Parts: sequence; structure tokens; C-alpha cells
Amino acid sequence: MTTTADRLLSEFPEHTYEQWHAAAEALLKGAPFEKRLVTRTYEDITIQPIYRHEDADTLGHIKDLPGSGSLVRGSRAGGFLKAGWEVSQELKACSPDTLNSLIHEGLNGGQSELNIRSCASAQTLSDLKTAFSGVAIDSISTFWNSGSDSLPVAALFIAAAKQNGIEPEALRAAFDNDPFADLLAKGTLDHDLKIRFDHIAALTKYAAANAPGIRTLTVQGDIYHNAGATATQELGHIIATLVAYIEELKARGLTPETILPHVRIRLAV
Repeated sequence: MTTTADRLLSEFPEHTYEQWHAAAEALLKGAPFEKRLVTRTYEDITIQPIYRHEDADTLGHIKDLPGSGSLVRGSRAGGFLKAGWEVSQELKACSPDTLNSLIHEGLNGGQSELNIRSCASAQTLSDLKTAFSGVAIDSISTFWNSGSDSLPVAALFIAAAKQNGIEPEALRAAFDNDPFADLLAKGTLDHDLKIRFDHIAALTKYAAANAPGIRTLTVQGDIYHNAGATATQELGHIIATLVAYIEELKARGLTPETILPHVRIRLAV
């Protein structure tokens, strides 16, 4: 008995890597394959144009289950089943009504996190109620590009949720609050650095006690990448920044165990 799968496999026979390599070289019309399609990073890491099952055979961590061994496959036993990737396209609007339209358009298009960059659409409680009209904000993640305004924006967001009968513990949100990145990008800060850390500490203490799903600060690695950093240099800047932030928050009465669940890290892709 011939199944549909058998018929499809017969119509699309398996090809070898050598066949693909020959076809790629033909398309390059004499240009060297190694120079055009193989990438070597600053750290001398070779990145091939495609990878196959055979390439993973010698990787020891492939045999590790998520939450065990090397932890390369994640620190949680459930992997990404509980908290997977989000579709987080940026939504930029200068009025609550426009933001509401963009939010519904994004949700209808498959967006699973509201990535909000507002210029004047989240200044009052009324603004947020308008912006989130018809949106079940306890069933979706929100990411606020709010910088130095993160504390008041968070307060408004939590208040708006409470008015809709949603408790803070049900919220999933993150605030793009990275004062070092702001200083690097602009050369100056809207508020004194001490005040920024005071705000981050206050919001982190509140989240730790009332809203475990809220991330109160973000470490931006992509800003270093865009300034010319290599992959490992970007990671180095992220680690150094995070250590500095932890030290500042420790001085304000927080422990690393309290801080780290409320950190988001941004990486260039």
C-alpha cells in the first residue's frame, strides 16, 4: 500500500550535500564558494551557509535534556514550552487612538507581544485605557521602550490593569530601561544616574513583591553591536553592564536573587 508520504518522497527525492554544493558553485559563476558563502567572524568562528544533521553529531550537549547537563538547551526542564519566543514588532504611535489601532492590527496579524514605542500615547491613565481598549492585557506580554520614564509608565500600566480588574501578578511586561545605553547613545541622560538607579530599584522591589512577570530593566547588547562590537565583545559589554547594575541595586537593598528574574537582555541578531 502506497501512502501519501511515500508518494511525496518519491516526487521529492533526497539530495546530497555534494549535489547542493555543486549547484551553489554553479550559481556563483566562478566566484570562490569559501569567500562568498562561508563567513568568518572576528573571533575566527566559521559560519557555514547551511547545516545538516551530521554537523551536530559531535556536539556533546545534543544529548543533554533541557534543564540538565551543560544547560545549553536551557535552564528549565520544560525548555521553551512554557515561555517560548514572542512576535514583538515595534508599535510606534503618538496618540492613544492610533496606538489602539496598531495594537489590534498587530494582534490580528499574529503579534504576541506589544512592543510599544510611544511619544505621547501613554502619558495619563485615560491614554492607556484608550490605547488598550478591547485588549486582554493579562493574556499578552507588553514591552515598553520607555527609558527614563519607565517608573511612571509602569505605574500607569499597573493602575490601568487594576481598573480593569487585573491584578499585577497576572501581568507579563518588560521595560527598556538601560541608563548606560541611553548615555552611550545620546551622550547625556534625561535624569541623574543616581535617580535612574533609584527608580529601577523601586520598581524592582515592587515587582518582586507583587508582579513576578514584570522585568524592570533591560541590558542592551545591540547598541554595542551597532557601534562595531564583535559578538564576544557584545557579550562582554552585556555582562559588565549587568554586573554594574546588580552592584548599584545591591547598594539599594536588593539581592542578585531578587534582581535577576526581572532582567531582560537584548542581543543583536
